[in-house]
Amino acid sequence: MVERLLDEIFQLPWRSLLVLECAKTMFADFSWADGVVVVDVEAAQDNNITERFAATVNGSAPRWVESVDVALNRRGLACVQADRGADLADFSGVVNPVLRETFS
Repeated sequence: MVERLLDEIFQLPWRSLLVLECAKTMFADFSWADGVVVVDVEAAQDNNITERFAATVNGSAPRWVESVDVALNRRGLACVQADRGADLADFSGVVNPVLRETFS
């Protein structure tokens, strides 16, 4: 799965957004979040290649959100986290407080 997603990221045009839709994900532990979501966020944020961005859309399981947040925090990364049915998005991972306030 990771290789397929990485191929998708590298084929995206400049200033594109890869949305990791996980609404049907029932269970995702830390190793999945670290091995899939974090790898894709790192690749998308590699600005040496081009400007690409990754965002996640929450699944129904709160544990999924927690696993992704912990994995991103451990690597010092962040991505936008949206939730179906909510009007506002938030961040997962490490975000500068000034940026977080601006985003709010």
